[in-house]
Amino acid sequence: MKQTITLFGLIFLLGFNSFSQENKGGLLKFDLGIINKLRLAYEKPVGNSLGFGAAINTYYGSYSGIKIEPFARLYFGGKAPEGLYLQGRFLYGNFKSTFTHYASGYLNSNGGNFLRSIEKEVSFSSAGVGGDLGYQWLSGRKSNIVIDLSLGIQAMQGYNDSFTQNGITYSSANVGFNVLGPGAIFNPHLLIGYRF
Repeated sequence: MKQTITLFGLIFLLGFNSFSQENKGGLLKFDLGIINKLRLAYEKPVGNSLGFGAAINTYYGSYSGIKIEPFARLYFGGKAPEGLYLQGRFLYGNFKSTFTHYASGYLNSNGGNFLRSIEKEVSFSSAGVGGDLGYQWLSGRKSNIVIDLSLGIQAMQGYNDSFTQNGITYSSANVGFNVLGPGAIFNPHLLIGYRF
């Protein structure tokens, strides 16, 4: 599955290179996530106000896996790929993590309450959407150094599971996925790259 996602992402990224000859080539950008990811993004300007592209995120740590994000940008001011922009993203990823499932209750009318836990390694896929407001600068002698800063939000479903074992129901909810993981609701980025 990971090979399929990676191949799809690479084809998607390279496909934008043929969209338009009106603007100077594409932009390749890199973001080193502070906590848990590496991000590679490609953008192709189309006309004076639009840009299309995709990003591939490789996550490590609690939620390892790959997430691809095709996106479209609308630049204000007609100077794409430079200036203030509004961006929409589609999100899809495949992740692996170890979850702790908890169960609590009463043993019987004479016994006390109990708390039990089971660890379970899980692989799961997730999809979602996101939006960003950002600003992109081009600098250097040939305006080929790219700095892209954005603040964004996203909605992506995490992993929630429950199962019954020996008459006891265990459940798990992953708050970490939506706080610091691939589905983090707040999604800022600082990317640095090169314009071809």
